[in-house]
Amino acid sequence: MENIYTIRDKKQHIYILSEAENNGHTISWDDRVTVIINLYYIDQLEDNMRFIEGLDECSIKMILISSNPDIIEYLEDYKVTKQKGSWVVVSKKNRGRDISALLVAGRMWIENSTYICFVHDKKAHSEQLKEETAFWHKNLWMNMIGSKNYIQNVMEIFAKHPEIGILTTPEPIGRDINAWYCNAWGDDYKAVCALAKELGINVPITDEYPPATIGTAFWCRTDAIRDVLKKQWKYEDFDEEPLADDGTISHAIERIWAYAVQNAGYEMGTVMHTDYARESYIVIQDLVRETYKYLDRMGMGNFRLLELMIKRMDCIREICSSYEKVYLYGAGKIGRICLHIMQNLGHTPAAFIETIKSDDYCQGIPIIGLEDMADRSACIIISVGAKDQSKLAENLEKRNLMNYRKIPV
Repeated sequence: MENIYTIRDKKQHIYILSEAENNGHTISWDDRVTVIINLYYIDQLEDNMRFIEGLDECSIKMILISSNPDIIEYLEDYKVTKQKGSWVVVSKKNRGRDISALLVAGRMWIENSTYICFVHDKKAHSEQLKEETAFWHKNLWMNMIGSKNYIQNVMEIFAKHPEIGILTTPEPIGRDINAWYCNAWGDDYKAVCALAKELGINVPITDEYPPATIGTAFWCRTDAIRDVLKKQWKYEDFDEEPLADDGTISHAIERIWAYAVQNAGYEMGTVMHTDYARESYIVIQDLVRETYKYLDRMGMGNFRLLELMIKRMDCIREICSSYEKVYLYGAGKIGRICLHIMQNLGHTPAAFIETIKSDDYCQGIPIIGLEDMADRSACIIISVGAKDQSKLAENLEKRNLMNYRKIPV
């Protein structure tokens, strides 16, 4: 069985949808569609209400949940004043944040729906993350409930693809929020595996790939998340505030959804609004350009060179963990790259070796001639280009220095 993240990519379950037109699907009350929304931050309420108001003409149930008394009062008054008959306003305990809003406060509506959408507000807790978190907030709301037409186009995906059980938002992106291009597991991998075992979810979960869901905002068939719903969740199941940054049950649930869906026999997809796709393309291109601008200064100006550097790091790490003394045979460009790698790994070569000694030191490391190399217990790294490696290996073997490795080139 494959990891669900790789299945999504292999089958190209990536959907970019427009709100400008409806592709033909019309939601009816018989579809039993429910949108569950958790609201906490009063200063975001006005922006969020624009999305909520845009769904008025859809035949969907709206469940608005909050642990903030000011928001509850606002929503109750708004519901009466605007005659929002399809709205249900629910007050929850201030424990478990958005996860308990869904699994505790919103549970009865999940059980009475065929499809649900869940979305929540999100706010930065530091000035440095303010701009990127605002973009993440847009990611959650625009890509989940962008408009009436957008939602009907989301539902058309479920109609055309019975194999898809969940449609998630794209991974958040930015300079600091790096789930799109970096390992987003943190301390949560063990927590997810433990939760999967508790819930009887037996599918490939590996930290080789990113967690398939980040942010707890998604559309799904309720049947596809039945393994999560087997547990009768209570507020007391969740950690009290202040919540740790990683490793809690809330973080584990945030990352368990797609694996639960796979365990139920479904696949996952990712859905995004055309406006968000356009903006994120620019952000991603900018990040990649800047990344390789810095990498180019270290001799890694394209992806192949970056892969080569990683191979060299792995090679040198293995050698340095096995030998007390390591020599670098070759003090040219590649030799200096190997020196830099060794130093970054916390090691220093005993010396550079040159076939014919040309200087006493290279970047503070002593240089010895090949004729002076007599330490047969050490490992010698041949740190030159491909065309010269065989010749240097021959030189070592002539002197019975057989304990050498060639650096990947």
